Amino acid sequence: MSELRRVTAALALVVAAASTAQAQNYGVPMFTNPNFGSGVRIHVDAGRPSKNLNSVSLTTVQGGLTFAIGPVGIGAFAAGNFNDIKGCTSGGAIKCSNTYFSGAAQAQLRIMGGGRNPLALSLFGGAGTDFSSYEVAANVNAPHLLSIPVGGAVGLKFGPLHVWGAPRYNFYKWVSCGGTCPDASKGTFRYAVGVNLPVGPLGIRAAYDGGKLFGETIGFFGVGVSLGLGSQQ
Repeated sequence: MSELRRVTAALALVVAAASTAQAQNYGVPMFTNPNFGSGVRIHVDAGRPSKNLNSVSLTTVQGGLTFAIGPVGIGAFAAGNFNDIKGCTSGGAIKCSNTYFSGAAQAQLRIMGGGRNPLALSLFGGAGTDFSSYEVAANVNAPHLLSIPVGGAVGLKFGPLHVWGAPRYNFYKWVSCGGTCPDASKGTFRYAVGVNLPVGPLGIRAAYDGGKLFGETIGFFGVGVSLGLGSQQ
C-alpha cells in the first residue's frame, strides 16, 4: 500500500473508530468475572447500547472460546452487528465487502480467592480492534486502532450466583499504518458490573458496561450463555 493510500485509510478509520473500536468487542460488555472455574467453554453473547435497548438493528452478536487452569484464564472473541451478519451471509461478496467485524482477546490472573472462597480478586488485560471482510478476503494490511484494556475485578459468590465488578483503563494505539499513524485518542476509564449463574454444564451471564468512549458516555447491556467442560466454581 502506498504512503498516500495509508494516510487516507488511516484518516478514514479515525472516523470509523468512534463507533467500532472498544476495549472489548464493540456493543458487548467486557465480561471479567474473577470467580472463573477451570476447563474450556464456548460462549455466545448479545448486547445493545443502553440508550437503544429496543433497537434490533443495533444488536451485536459475539462468539468466543475461553480456557482456564488454576488462577489463569484466557479468552478470544469475535463479534459483529446482527443485521450485518445476516446481510453478509445472504447478500453475497459485494454486500459483505464493506462489513466490519471486531475481534478481542483477554487474559485474567486471579490473585486472591477461588474455590470455596466467596471473595475473588483478579487483574486482567487484553486487546481488541475492528477489521473488514474486504481486508480478510483480499489480505490487505490496513491501519487499525488497537484498544488495550487494563484493570482489576472483584467478585462475590452468593450461593450459586456470582456477582462482580471490574473498573479498567483503556489505552489506544494505531498500528499497521507504515509510520504515518495519526495520534491515538486519549485513554478512557470504563467499568463493567455483572452476574454469572452456573446451571450444570451451562453458564448464564449478564452485564452492564459503562463509561467514556471517545468523549461520549456510552453504555452497553449484554447477556450470554456458555457451554463447557470443567468446573464453574
